[in-house]
Amino acid sequence: MAPFASTSCSSTQDIKDCEAVYNCCKGIAASKGRLEHILASRNATERKELGDLFYALYKEDLSTLLHAELWGNLEKAVVLWMHDPAERDAIIAKTELRSQYPDFRALTEILCSRTPAETLRIREAYRGLYKACLEEDIAQETVGPHQKLLFTLAKAQRCPSRDVNICQAKCDAKRLYGAREGRIGIDEGAIVKLLSDRNLNHLRAAFGYYKQFYGHDILKALRRETSGKFEYALRIIIKCICYLAKYFSKVLRISLDQSEYAALTRVMVTRAEVDMEEIKATYREKYGISLEQAICKQTSGSYRDFLLQLACWEATSQPK
Repeated sequence: MAPFASTSCSSTQDIKDCEAVYNCCKGIAASKGRLEHILASRNATERKELGDLFYALYKEDLSTLLHAELWGNLEKAVVLWMHDPAERDAIIAKTELRSQYPDFRALTEILCSRTPAETLRIREAYRGLYKACLEEDIAQETVGPHQKLLFTLAKAQRCPSRDVNICQAKCDAKRLYGAREGRIGIDEGAIVKLLSDRNLNHLRAAFGYYKQFYGHDILKALRRETSGKFEYALRIIIKCICYLAKYFSKVLRISLDQSEYAALTRVMVTRAEVDMEEIKATYREKYGISLEQAICKQTSGSYRDFLLQLACWEATSQPK
């Protein structure tokens, strides 16, 4: 249930927007596309404020109403968008852990692209929603190399600082090389320790020095010299840590081409407020077409309209 919010402090436009959303959900005369624009143009704080005002006006929880009145891919995208970011990530993580055939990409994305503070909030949200510990559920619900790596990332107590110790990063690059030099495969323990101890900026620097010292990035070395499941899982993690825009543009390309709407929705919703402009630029550079054009070609209806609003979020959203 949404907390009570006084309408006296709310703007006339916010009240009109609540009325438009209500009318859209109830099928009362409302302009096509109004719902998508109203919800997609607000940041997380503004969405919460809109939900509180909506409850004050109609005594209905907005997210519950959207879940009941919308359907299909649009419903999934809109309801996911309305959640607080940490709560949303917790829901995505739980959904993947419950999946019959998980590939753990969604969980990897969450654990490798969030700050220590954000990861802590996700763990707290997960516990609040499911009365369970995220890292313990990972240990119970996953198997093989992904279990080891994801468990390490979930419980990592990284330094909250984003600073990089250059000397340490260079040493770590050499350790990474030593973890595979003269071996069949790589030293899993050394990699796991590095992932658990270093902040994401430091890891990016270490991988950068690896390429500088040895003439190729570690991804190329893993592709060339190893083929095990641990190495496959590690490649996904490194892509998420070092090449986020490139990684997400590829996920979007595949999901659009193969109609993988769950992945398409996940990336559009979770990255809209973060780095969508960078992802769009990378997408155009890699595939010779804008993300908006690709969305128009491969999706339709209100779901398409909502995704397009998210794709243009930084350009059309209200100031934070």
